[in-house]
Amino acid sequence: MVTALFLLLFLLPSACPLLAVDPLIFLSGGLSASLSHSLTVPIDVVKTRQQQDPRFEGSEGLLANARTIVEDDGLAKLFAGSLPTLTGYFLQGSLKYGFYDAFKPLTNGLTESGLANLIVAAGLAELIGTTVLTPLEASRIKQVTDPAFANLNFLETVRSQSVESSLSSLQPCLLKMLPYTMMQLSTYEVMRSSSVPQIPAALISAVVSSLASQPGDALLSYSAKGSGAFDLARGLTDLGVEGLFRGTQARLLQMILIVSVQLLVNDTIRASLGLAVVGTVK
Repeated sequence: MVTALFLLLFLLPSACPLLAVDPLIFLSGGLSASLSHSLTVPIDVVKTRQQQDPRFEGSEGLLANARTIVEDDGLAKLFAGSLPTLTGYFLQGSLKYGFYDAFKPLTNGLTESGLANLIVAAGLAELIGTTVLTPLEASRIKQVTDPAFANLNFLETVRSQSVESSLSSLQPCLLKMLPYTMMQLSTYEVMRSSSVPQIPAALISAVVSSLASQPGDALLSYSAKGSGAFDLARGLTDLGVEGLFRGTQARLLQMILIVSVQLLVNDTIRASLGLAVVGTVK
């Protein structure tokens, strides 16, 4: 699947001149996204359990909850879902960053607001990335929260996701990933274009994108509990405001690490390959 994807990306410029993006931009995005998300798997496990496990309701203590998980389920549980994370976010990051650069020229001038145009480009790119990511993200959550999946390997977990289940997971996954990427990329690009240094720009982008996508993240974890079709209205009612923001502290730390590492690594790889970094025109 990965080989086929990258063959497509290398053939894309000749197939569609409007999307003539250097394939190395896709590769850089995939490497930076998979690395940044993989580094924070233990934090993500704690955050997901806070959102789903009644034992952690009302508790935002990251270290205390991590200790409870280790005592009850073993140290390995903190690394549950590592392979779906590595694989899923490599594909998602490739598509996100590659198609973001592809769509920016097409959305430029769409409105009078440069920020709004970047948000639209990021949203279109993430729509593609999330469609590929969804079955792998659903598998990750199952491995973290469902005892029935705890001892299954990566391929067995992915195969257990039916087409219907994957389609049902797409809506809540989009509710999380669309605001995350739209705010992450547009905020960072606007600040870098305004000569804000890399690290402050990455940190601000991380906070903005984390808070914007927190309700969607809670709804995604909620959707993994049920076996039927996802019901947005019911999810909002069951979770309430408190439930939508449960796990915010752990996720904010996670997102600061993910977004900062991802943006800085992506810029570093692109610069080393002679490609324009985000916020510049080459």
